[in-house]
This record gives sequence, structure tokens and C-alpha cells, in this order.
Amino acid sequence: ETDIYLFVIGVSPELQGQGFGKKLLMKVIEDANKAGLPVYLETSTKINMEMYTKFGFKIIKKVFLPNIDTPHWEMIHEPEGI
Repeated sequence: ETDIYLFVIGVSPELQGQGFGKKLLMKVIEDANKAGLPVYLETSTKINMEMYTKFGFKIIKKVFLPNIDTPHWEMIHEPEGI
């Protein structure tokens, strides 16, 4: 099985809070759903983890990065209907 790896998504600071990030993420999810593929991502910030959860991503693994003891979440969004 193949999945889509969302490596990075971002919006310039001066444009944040205007819905551009949401539109980008929703487009990735929409395209993945059409293809029947899950979307996988990783994040190391709690605020991003909480945001992705609101978009239907589920935590598949939480680890603490060695030497810096920083949390790191692996998350997945399954295609609709699965």
C-alpha cells in the first residue's frame, strides 16, 4: 500500500490566520481521498498535533527524540470510508 507523505506545509507569517493553511491541507486530504490513499505526516509541536487532529488525523506513534527529549508525533489520515 502506498500513502501520501506530507513533508511540509506552511504559510508566511504575515498571511497566517487567514485560512490559507486550511485550504492547502484540505486539498491534500481531498486528493488523497479521491485516490483512496492515507496521508502520513510527522510533527514535533503540540499545537500542530492538535490542529491536525481537528482535521481527522490520528496519532499512530508518539516518541521522544533522543538527547533533546522533545515529543514527536507520527500521524495518519485514513481515506474516507476506511
